[in-house]
Amino acid sequence: MSIYSFFYSKHITSRAFIEIDPMNFHCEDIGLYTFTKYHDFEYNHVSLTNKVSWEELLYETLDVTLLTLLSKREIIVEVVNYNEIFWSGIYKHKKRKFLVKKGVDIKEADFFSKLILNALTKLLKRIQEEVLFHELITEIFNDIIGQYERYLKPDKNMLLQILNLYTKKYEWLRFKEDFNMFGPLSKYKIEIETIYIPKLKMQFDDVRTFRNTSLKGNAPYAQLRRRLRDVIAFNSTIRYSLYSEGDTRYNNGFNFVIPTNY
Repeated sequence: MSIYSFFYSKHITSRAFIEIDPMNFHCEDIGLYTFTKYHDFEYNHVSLTNKVSWEELLYETLDVTLLTLLSKREIIVEVVNYNEIFWSGIYKHKKRKFLVKKGVDIKEADFFSKLILNALTKLLKRIQEEVLFHELITEIFNDIIGQYERYLKPDKNMLLQILNLYTKKYEWLRFKEDFNMFGPLSKYKIEIETIYIPKLKMQFDDVRTFRNTSLKGNAPYAQLRRRLRDVIAFNSTIRYSLYSEGDTRYNNGFNFVIPTNY
């Protein structure tokens, strides 16, 4: 035994890949998941300001997007459990890490999914070794709202930037900005044509059912979801500032415009 190993050693106790069955239905534009949380309101403007947990909406959007990537085998996640041993066994700590790898290379159509895959590719080139799950989520935050910028509501900024990806793709989805004589105001609306609401609702109802089914007896997947929540909270906390210049663009009201006749 070397002197170093006497003071510290690490022993892997188990390894397991997260297994998710293939989806038996088609789901596109997974980043628009947020819309389906507010499809059944009976009034026109659904305000997403103080009453909504932006962190929860962001978590669910990332959660279902990662689920679809795992299901399509576009990413592979391995759960590694290990013990860290100090002073020749006097102190022992159980730990867990999640390793993320590229899977099959298919033509991904969803904007947010492509952003995640691009972030993973960049990390693999830069690190040139195993990529940890928290590194991937942090890279996604960096790509969308920056590494050093500070915000009053980082989760809100993340989600609005994700939604804004799709307004460039679809004419039926609009991100509207209010102006006055001094320039743009910090008030925005998302408008969606009525005919597309049932389609979004149906496909994401299927996703939620699939997620609940995938969770049954799948401890590694449940562990990954808990880690995802922790990493989102960490990245939001380090980007938070009560006096932030970075939050000017999305500081006030943001509404989903839902027709009353639906």
